[in-house]
Amino acid sequence: GTSGLVTTVGTLMPSTQHRLSVTAASGFPSPLTDDVGVVIDVISPVSRSKRATNNKPVFGISSVSVGEDEMVGAQVTSGPVATDSDGDMLMFQIETVSSSDAVVAVHPNSGVLYLRLLLDREVQDSYSFNVSVFDGHVVATEVITMTVTDSNDNWPVFNGPFDEKIPENFHPASVVIDASMQMLETIPDCTTGLTKLLLLIHRICLC
Repeated sequence: GTSGLVTTVGTLMPSTQHRLSVTAASGFPSPLTDDVGVVIDVISPVSRSKRATNNKPVFGISSVSVGEDEMVGAQVTSGPVATDSDGDMLMFQIETVSSSDAVVAVHPNSGVLYLRLLLDREVQDSYSFNVSVFDGHVVATEVITMTVTDSNDNWPVFNGPFDEKIPENFHPASVVIDASMQMLETIPDCTTGLTKLLLLIHRICLC
C-alpha cells in the first residue's frame, strides 16, 4: 500500500511474537528501495475487571467423532469447545500448523469446530490438534482428538470373473462358486450380501 501503515488481518493471541520485513520504494519503474525489520510482541491487555481473581477457561471436550461422509463446513461440535465461568468474552484458535489444521478449524468467536476439507477414513481415521482460548487474561490450551467414523461409501469389488464347470448330477444344495468379494472397506451387511449372492449364482447355474 501507499499509506505506510502496518495493520492486522486477524486476531493475535497474547504472548506471541511476529517478525516481518517492510520495504519502501520510490521512483518507479526503476525504484530506490530500503528495508526495515519489524518485531511485534503481543501482550495481554490490562484487565478492567474489579474481580479479585480470574477463572481460567475450561475445555469441555478432549475428543470428538465425525462421519467421513460429512460435508465441508459441517459442525464437528454442537457448541463451544470451552467455556468461561466469569462470563468473559473468549477468543479461539487452533495453535499449530499441520495437516490436521487444514482439515478442521475453530470459529474464533463461537468456539465451534467445523470441517474445512472432506474426510476419508480409509486414508486417515483420526486427527489431533491444539486448540487455545483466551479470556482477556489468560490462555488455556487443550489437545483435541477427532476420530473419523466409517460410512458405507465404497462399492464392493469381485475377485472374478469366474468360469466353473460342474457335472450334470451336481447336488442342488452344493455351492457352485465361492464368489468371495474383496472389499475396499468393511461394510456392516457384507455377510448377508455375500450369502444372497451365492444363492443367486447357485440358482442361475443350475437352471
